[in-house]
Amino acid sequence: MVWNNGFERKRFEEEQERLAEEYRKLGMSEAQIREMYLFDLAWYKSKRRYYTHTQSFASGAFDGGIEDDFESMLVKVFSEALRSAMDKPINRSRYCWVEDIENPVLVQKLKQLNENDLELLTLFAFDGYTFTEIGKIYRCTPQNIYKKYKRIKNNLV
Repeated sequence: MVWNNGFERKRFEEEQERLAEEYRKLGMSEAQIREMYLFDLAWYKSKRRYYTHTQSFASGAFDGGIEDDFESMLVKVFSEALRSAMDKPINRSRYCWVEDIENPVLVQKLKQLNENDLELLTLFAFDGYTFTEIGKIYRCTPQNIYKKYKRIKNNLV
């Protein structure tokens, strides 16, 4: 999205004038109105920074369409880095957190784990289960679950 700062600032100021009148009618003091304005201004500046530094990808670059002159420079510059191939498919519904990890070596090691080990990590780290509760699920002692967890942890480090 392109950010037209002049147009957006004009819209923002007009909205603020309208809100200030409404606030005055509701009995707010000028100091309170100024405080609201400063809060909204900080939000406006944050939004401006986001749209100024965010560039959309051209849709044709990913769907096999014909490249046009308006293709995003991000796609041209980072096209190799944007390509990925999953070595081992994982269950997207349950273990999608693996793909969110930024360390590629750790991701590779996690993908090599069997589904039971991934499930144990998911139950402990994301679902908030204790070793005792996980032991009840797997019908074994918490000590066995802890040993298995420690083994997984040592393999990942």
